[in-house]
Amino acid sequence: MPLPPPMKLFEDPSQVVQYATNLAMTFTDAALLRFASLVHGLWQNVCAFSIDNETLWTAIDTLWEVFISALTMSTGQRQPALEQSQQQTEQLVPPTESP
Repeated sequence: MPLPPPMKLFEDPSQVVQYATNLAMTFTDAALLRFASLVHGLWQNVCAFSIDNETLWTAIDTLWEVFISALTMSTGQRQPALEQSQQQTEQLVPPTESP
């Protein structure tokens, strides 16, 4: 990690936004993209080796969210990328009716 992460990063979702904000204010877009690329490389290796470890997958998901959110913030967008993506998906998928 480029900066020490908060102690509860993987347990408290609010820590993700705080950590992403710190990264966005500390590093350039290019550096953040390199960090995200490293997480993507880890993801590819874990997939290639069919590693089934929930803790590892949680770490990869969390780190991906951190770096994509940091990139989003550093490029001037207000909303973290994953939040924005989820909202767009909700707009595209109509709610299902209960029986």
